[in-house]
Amino acid sequence: VSCVMPFGESPGEEEDLSNVSFGPKLRGLELMNLSSALILNLMKAAVGSRALTTLTVLMHGSLDDECLQVLLGLLEKVHLKNLTFDLDMAQLLPKLACLNEVQLLDITSLKCETTEEKVHFEKLLRKNTLKSLRLVWCDLCPNLCDALTAGFESMSELRELTINASS
Repeated sequence: VSCVMPFGESPGEEEDLSNVSFGPKLRGLELMNLSSALILNLMKAAVGSRALTTLTVLMHGSLDDECLQVLLGLLEKVHLKNLTFDLDMAQLLPKLACLNEVQLLDITSLKCETTEEKVHFEKLLRKNTLKSLRLVWCDLCPNLCDALTAGFESMSELRELTINASS
């Protein structure tokens, strides 16, 4: 399921999607440029999916607490392989570090400001499951550079690397 809202348009907030469910066989969910309310309802609809392998959440801004909690629940899906985020990653990194099948990771605005964030990101890299890593508008701070350096040593599966640092 792919839901995209063109820039400049706003979705009808009056739509009640609280009873929507995508069922257990949903494999991919892409949410782009949607309101927090719509993202929340669509993520809740995906919670029952046991087959979810692809998750994309692109939102210029931050998720509210309820959205964040549902997203953290979706990140407990053990078969996630393709992840794309344009969000504050600080609270997501611990969950990402626990995933064992991630092959594609595309993150916009990764900062790795704390040692804890660095440790979680490094743990994810050292699992050697990533085939594609894309970091866009990332802050190449010492923590991120250290995590990448340490992780690269064990990333024999990595085939594609893209790093676009913020200025």
